[in-house]
Amino acid sequence: MRTLVQEFGHGYRISGALLKFRNRKSAGTAFKNGKSGERDITISEGLRKTLVDYIEVKRETQSDEYGREPLFTTINGRLPRQRAYKTLVPITRPCVLTNSCPHERRIDGCEAAQSVENAPSCPSSPSLQPIRRGSITYHINRDWPKEKLIERVDVSVSVLDKHYDARTKEQERHGRREFIDLL
Repeated sequence: MRTLVQEFGHGYRISGALLKFRNRKSAGTAFKNGKSGERDITISEGLRKTLVDYIEVKRETQSDEYGREPLFTTINGRLPRQRAYKTLVPITRPCVLTNSCPHERRIDGCEAAQSVENAPSCPSSPSLQPIRRGSITYHINRDWPKEKLIERVDVSVSVLDKHYDARTKEQERHGRREFIDLL
């Protein structure tokens, strides 16, 4: 198996199955939480292979104004954050996933369904925050300890509880079930 070790411009480094996130404020790619947001994230082998395939086949060879090579690029350079969002939103529309509309619209007549550019006008198109919330809740539901999860997603437990833990009361109760023998 080929090992990928390459530095990319937005503070990401892929080494084996590890992503290294580094704050580079002086080079235009600062983290919201600054240096405290730096962390190493272990990724699955499947994701590593996907990234290797993307780099070898789809990634445009581009450098930024600081001479770094961003992981996600276009023919014009670094993939802008807004472009990433606009790429993600169209595939989250319910009509794409289920071939039906929860808003009782005809798919062949719906502007949001017919045009990638108009996808955000779908009432079910999420912003990035619900996508992040869903990912974090997914990890919680898979029994990730919050103390470890906060290291991975760079939020405090209080922020995670307030903004990102979307479990129902029943899901929270179920998550505590394994600790009943400690009573």
